[in-house]
Amino acid sequence: MTIIPAILSDSTETIQSQLDRVQNETELTRVQVDIVDAEFSDETTVSPIDLLQFHNETIDIDIHLMTNDPINDVVECSQVPHIRGIIAQIEHMSSQHAFVEHVKSYNLRVGLSIDLTTPIEELDPQVLGSLDMIQVMDIQAGAQGRPFGGEKALKHIREIKQVLEEKGLEHIEVLADGGINTRTEIDVIDSGADALVVGSALWNATDLQEAIEKLQRTA
Repeated sequence: MTIIPAILSDSTETIQSQLDRVQNETELTRVQVDIVDAEFSDETTVSPIDLLQFHNETIDIDIHLMTNDPINDVVECSQVPHIRGIIAQIEHMSSQHAFVEHVKSYNLRVGLSIDLTTPIEELDPQVLGSLDMIQVMDIQAGAQGRPFGGEKALKHIREIKQVLEEKGLEHIEVLADGGINTRTEIDVIDSGADALVVGSALWNATDLQEAIEKLQRTA
């Protein structure tokens, strides 16, 4: 099971510290950096342009945009060192098709993310075949540390996996993000998630590598 540390902060120092910990304390090669603006949530983070200053030698970065009309952030995100892909919430997105095509024009992986309370029917079926990732929020998007969404989140994962199977799109990676720990991950994996995006359960641990290994053993 793929474990992806989620980094969400309004402090560039905290983000750099967490990147350093992943590079120095683990064998992981991928993280997800969350960008939140004031129009999406009360909790805001650094902006994409702030990410240009980070020192990062080995870690691939996916950026998760929780912003108003995230297509406007793609250019700045594309300049981030070691950028791998861009994922964005569909709830504040003017055009899923335009966003996907814009990200793909930079030869980056592209994903759409659906919030806990958003029906999966809101995903544009016309763009599914162009995606590399679909992210299912297991909490309300916009902050770390919120409680796991329970059956509502698991139902989202199952429904999306079923749609992808019916369309022959099983290659699209389904990520589960939010509220993941050793108690919740079993149900998330059983529902069909391919990767777990984990924030608080990792950063609150004294030993980062041990926390990752516990998640992997449970999986």
